[in-house]
Amino acid sequence: MRSRVAYPLAVGQGKVAEAIVQFSEAVRLDPELAEAHSNLGTSLARQGRDDDAIREFLEAVRLKPAQPDFHYNVAIMFGRKDNAAEALQHFEEALAIDSTYAAARQGLAQLTPRD
Repeated sequence: MRSRVAYPLAVGQGKVAEAIVQFSEAVRLDPELAEAHSNLGTSLARQGRDDDAIREFLEAVRLKPAQPDFHYNVAIMFGRKDNAAEALQHFEEALAIDSTYAAARQGLAQLTPRD
């Protein structure tokens, strides 16, 4: 089972704006906390703020490049922005770190052309 960083109760209750405030404060207090950047990115993505989400996910990747979930998250966002090349790169990176990452394998398969 994949370990996940605890996500605040506010998000589970649909209070995404409140979660954004909480994670923004966490990032302000500790800019090196990759999980806070990732969770902020997830919250921003839920609000449709894709460019802001990508920025946060890329920062999480920069801080913890060996975390496959961070690569997966940014790949999903690049896919939403129709940037297949960047999405492919991050799906491949997630799989290079964890070859059993089924969601990354599925994302990669959806973007890879078939003959």
